[in-house]
Amino acid sequence: MSTQVQRRRGTTVQHESFTGAAGELTIDTTKQTVVVHNGVTPGGTPLAKESHTHAEGTDTAPGMLEVATDAEIRSNAVANRALVTDKIWSAASPVNLGSVTGSITLNFGNFLNARATQTGNVTLNAVSGLKPGQTAVIEFFQDGTGGRTISLNSSVFLTAGSISIATTANARNVLVLYGLSDGKAMVVVSGKGIA
Repeated sequence: MSTQVQRRRGTTVQHESFTGAAGELTIDTTKQTVVVHNGVTPGGTPLAKESHTHAEGTDTAPGMLEVATDAEIRSNAVANRALVTDKIWSAASPVNLGSVTGSITLNFGNFLNARATQTGNVTLNAVSGLKPGQTAVIEFFQDGTGGRTISLNSSVFLTAGSISIATTANARNVLVLYGLSDGKAMVVVSGKGIA
């Protein structure tokens, strides 16, 4: 003969005023989920069901984490947020910086990867928000005129001066940046004039 085990159970309203023993499990019959208690917190902590999904910033139940947004992931402001795979990939999608020319600063607090169209010669003057060990990819597209160059500021980048890129009209050049432990960035051209 088998033994049947039943846990204490109650509605969400009943749980709100109940403080279970440390490690006690109860069943919330309204939410149809298990609640874990710590002997202190009224209502305990409801566990998410396998089917549980929610929109960003909508889950406020005690113990439930809100899903981090793309912007929070990019800016490293993800304290007390859940990181989920589709949001991480979404945050890593290249952000379009639009048309660039002259001296520019790359702010990795606003993007993880980027793309831009060169409408003139570009000097990568400064980098902010690039963490040691972080890798970033930037696609630079020549405009319809072409002939645009990219130079690197020696105080920020390991390799200084002009870098060799394809300068034909509409060519795409792919640069990979790597954050070094001394605060500088290493740049490698991983693709010249790729389709």
